[in-house]
Amino acid sequence: MQCEQCGLDGYIRNREILFSGDDSPNTKTQAFYRLHFYCENPNCERYGSEIGTTEIEIS
Repeated sequence: MQCEQCGLDGYIRNREILFSGDDSPNTKTQAFYRLHFYCENPNCERYGSEIGTTEIEIS
């Protein structure tokens, strides 16, 4: 994921594991990583700030 301000690629600082569909035995349980991206450019106004998140399904 790129920073909208400076255009450099961000880095992953945090991640979470999320589950969906585990409330009922009739639905498929899915697991996801939610990745939090941060700007790493010290010359950017958004340096050290979260620039976005994305979720990746764990199979």
